[in-house]
Amino acid sequence: MSSYTAPVMDGQIVQQTAKTETKKSTGENSLDKDAFLQLLVAEMKYQDPLEASNNSTEYISQLATFSELEGMQNLQTTAEDMKASDMIGKSVILNVDDNLITGQVDFLQFEDGKTKISVNGNYYNMEDVYQVIDNGYLSAYTKAKDLVAAVKDLPEVDYITEKDLAAVKEIKDVYESMSQYEVSFVAEQVCTSIEGYIAKYDQMTTTKEPERTPEEQIADKLDTYNARLEELLVQIVDNGKEDKKQEAESDESTEGEQE
Repeated sequence: MSSYTAPVMDGQIVQQTAKTETKKSTGENSLDKDAFLQLLVAEMKYQDPLEASNNSTEYISQLATFSELEGMQNLQTTAEDMKASDMIGKSVILNVDDNLITGQVDFLQFEDGKTKISVNGNYYNMEDVYQVIDNGYLSAYTKAKDLVAAVKDLPEVDYITEKDLAAVKEIKDVYESMSQYEVSFVAEQVCTSIEGYIAKYDQMTTTKEPERTPEEQIADKLDTYNARLEELLVQIVDNGKEDKKQEAESDESTEGEQE
């Protein structure tokens, strides 16, 4: 057990106090390494000379323990700083007073020994980070959410009119340009509805031949008859030529036999 001595003056023990400085850390008073060393020096100064060696061993052990603890704290601080640095450029969800805030981490700010992140122009503590989101995930989620909202604004498929075609076409273009990963963020029921709207759009926008007037229909029939008549005339002429050729060949054959 350690024992201590104190100076005596006029038969009275003079009370000695060791003044130490404290340092605020994370809002609480705690002894830092310098304060611990000052306390250790004061204790060694007034220790019992007969137990100096035992006391020294105990002090060294305490100092080693304190140094180890301080090293672990420094390592933890370094790890937290590296974690915060890795968030720069990433999207995060913050939980501030039960309100979820989504944004991208622009840069870090070191203030009062604490690391703060800048999101949407405001500073937040690392403790406010609820979730770190991959940018690809956030992009797909946002596109799917906007698509679903656009579908909800449309009337039912059976009640689509000409004035709704522009909105349906926009949904059609977005849906057909989405990757399989992005489509996976859309509920299957919504996908079925979108495909129904697309089919309705294609049906309403299919180009149809305009109906022809009676005069145009008669003209078409006359053109058809004339084309058929020309074909018959050509066929008759060809047949006449073939008959004449056969007659000529027959006459030549007869003359040859007579000779």
